[in-house]
Amino acid sequence: MSNGELIRQARKRKNWTQGDLAKALGITHVNVAQWENGTRNPKIETLERIAEALDIDPLDLMDGNERLSYIEQFGSTANRIQNAIKELLEILQVKKEDAEFCGGFVTSTCKRKWTLDALDEIAPKNHVSKEQLRAELGLDNNRIDFNDKEDWSQQEKIVQEIGHILKKMNATGQTAVLRHANELSKIPDYQKKEH
Repeated sequence: MSNGELIRQARKRKNWTQGDLAKALGITHVNVAQWENGTRNPKIETLERIAEALDIDPLDLMDGNERLSYIEQFGSTANRIQNAIKELLEILQVKKEDAEFCGGFVTSTCKRKWTLDALDEIAPKNHVSKEQLRAELGLDNNRIDFNDKEDWSQQEKIVQEIGHILKKMNATGQTAVLRHANELSKIPDYQKKEH
């Protein structure tokens, strides 16, 4: 199947017109029509841009020889996804450490937002679709599993309640809460168990 036919099929699966795809790419619909009709063939870089706009794997727009060349250069889809996840986990770890260093708690909502924000940068950089990463991470099921054993939903409720309490207090009261929290964190019965 030609690139043009593959582009047309992918565009239609997304329920986009040629104009929709053209707008997403910042080009005219004539360019899209030329690709789909086979009068022009997009370069690999253009196929990557089209795949990013349609949120699909670039391989979905390539024929046999192009696919082999692309895999040789960038790796299989599975390898690219694993590299993207590794990079994502490194970003999340840094953000988590920064938040904890500043005395903040990292909730599941926070981790989810950081993850979704990072996908815009990580997916194209690793030549994968955001949809593939969301599916691999379980984000479409409102689940993120990064081997955390903690009950994030419970921690999230506690953080929200503390936030509501602190909003009712002046600076002196807030400082007292922080001091007491620091004292409580030193009591062995209140500390997290290290594995």
